Amino acid sequence: MKRPRKATSARRGALAAVAVCTAALVLAAFVPACTTSARKPTATEVAIASNTPFVPSGTATGSMTHTITNTRTSTYSPTFTITNTPQPTPAVTGTPVTITVDCWNAGNCNVCGATSYVCLTTFTSCTFTDPCPGGMTAHQIAADVYGLPCNNGLGFSTDVNGTALGNTSGVASYCNCSTCANYVHQGSYYGGGFPGYISGGTNTFNLTGLGGNTFCLAYVNLLIGCQ
Repeated sequence: MKRPRKATSARRGALAAVAVCTAALVLAAFVPACTTSARKPTATEVAIASNTPFVPSGTATGSMTHTITNTRTSTYSPTFTITNTPQPTPAVTGTPVTITVDCWNAGNCNVCGATSYVCLTTFTSCTFTDPCPGGMTAHQIAADVYGLPCNNGLGFSTDVNGTALGNTSGVASYCNCSTCANYVHQGSYYGGGFPGYISGGTNTFNLTGLGGNTFCLAYVNLLIGCQ
């Protein structure tokens, strides 16, 4: 007796369904996965966006290797050598009084031991109150400027109330977190008193002459000779 044709057709349909599913699985096994990764920002782009000093110069060594199948591995090991020697503390005539002038309170890494600083490309000013003891006035002022130059050949000048203290030019770049550079500007001695200085009042420290170069300023120590 022959088997019913209906049963044979159902069996064939089931086998066809299995074959289609098997082919789909086999095809999927040979289709490589596609991955897309966005371009990572450069160190300079990250630094500008976050107000963070970066390293525009120095010595760097590294290697990069890629192995591509359906996975990817890479290695990169940069090294940098940055040198800076702090300058000696200035001296002034008269009774020395040291104050810290600090109006630069942005930033997000360590610059000269401070986590607050501002990266400047033009002039900046900061006021301070006369620290000389009663009956005395300033006769000489020296500025010890702490920060990081982020361009080779950078220069700047300093003054108090328009009377020059000193200037710096042609400095090397030391633009790296957790490092420090300082620049001493030794002002002249004035026997009749520091020109334009307001005894017992408010005075202004100015830093000018950056000319578009970047200097990350942390703070300034003023040494004032009072008589």
